[in-house]
Amino acid sequence: MRHTYNVQNRELSGGQRKRVSIGVELLADPKLFFLDEPTSGLDPGLDKDLMLLLRDLADQGRTIILVTHATTNIAVCDRIAFMGLGGYLCYFGPPIQAMSFFQMPSDDLTYFPDIYRKLNTGNSTDKIQQTVEQWENLFRQSSYYHQYIRDPLSKGNDHTNSSLSQRIKSGQKVQHYLNYGFLVNGILLLFGAIARTSYFY
Repeated sequence: MRHTYNVQNRELSGGQRKRVSIGVELLADPKLFFLDEPTSGLDPGLDKDLMLLLRDLADQGRTIILVTHATTNIAVCDRIAFMGLGGYLCYFGPPIQAMSFFQMPSDDLTYFPDIYRKLNTGNSTDKIQQTVEQWENLFRQSSYYHQYIRDPLSKGNDHTNSSLSQRIKSGQKVQHYLNYGFLVNGILLLFGAIARTSYFY
């Protein structure tokens, strides 16, 4: 960005402006970032550059939580949370393990967009809701739920965790879990099967 030192903000590209915005926030040395669709409108190269920048920030000891529908560079993330219609948590864990959980043909992350299609199966909102609830139930019964949600919570305060373990069906509830340290010094992506990014706030 040094070559843009004397360039006004309105003359910067979309990717440059987003990097400048992140830079401004870094002045306060925050340890936690919440980002909403940070790569929207960027070409594939800038998308990757920005995600790698976020990876670098995470490696420096920060926690990055972002909402996105872009799946190209999810491999740089430590954890993903996949939300279905109605805010149901259908998966939480490493990106590569989501491929197995959602029964993709292989672990190749190029199949990741097909997860959206699976969660949107149904010819009506009610049918889609049933599909989402089925996946949410499968996740709660899976080893991933035990490994990445139940077991980490069981290591903390028993009273608090028993309360939290009952509350995992909405974006707000997922935020409670994140506040209890599921992801520290890493990157978490929140995906919505239906474009409702404002839901997570």
